[in-house]
Amino acid sequence: MAKLDQEKYSLALKKINDIYQRAMLDLERLKKQGKQIITTAKKKQDEEKISQILKNIK
Repeated sequence: MAKLDQEKYSLALKKINDIYQRAMLDLERLKKQGKQIITTAKKKQDEEKISQILKNIK
């Protein structure tokens, strides 16, 4: 009985570890996407500022 419980525990631990690993990969992917969104937003802001400056010059 104890051996069966140990096997169930080991299997459950492996499943938890797999879920954790997938969650960490998802987190890294989301971090990269977030950085890309921020970079894109900053570029857009810069383009708008440049456009405004050029309008003021004319």
